[in-house]
Amino acid sequence: MEAESVKRGSDSGGVIGDMKCPNCGVEIEPDARKCGGCQNYLKSELECLRSIDASVGIMKRILIWWLVVSFFGGVLYLVTKLR
Repeated sequence: MEAESVKRGSDSGGVIGDMKCPNCGVEIEPDARKCGGCQNYLKSELECLRSIDASVGIMKRILIWWLVVSFFGGVLYLVTKLR
């Protein structure tokens, strides 16, 4: 999550206390979408997880294509080498 927690309440059962904008340091609400000071867009934890999930999906597709191309390249090399 881009907005980092600066203080955690130990006597409040682990509830996040004050949060600050990672860009300008102004205190923000935990559910804020934009910083009130610099108008920086703040991603929610769910949005961060979705972008990570999308990146992992892309990397999986790239890896599968690389494996397929490498396999067929190896087979083609062996077939032409054995002739």
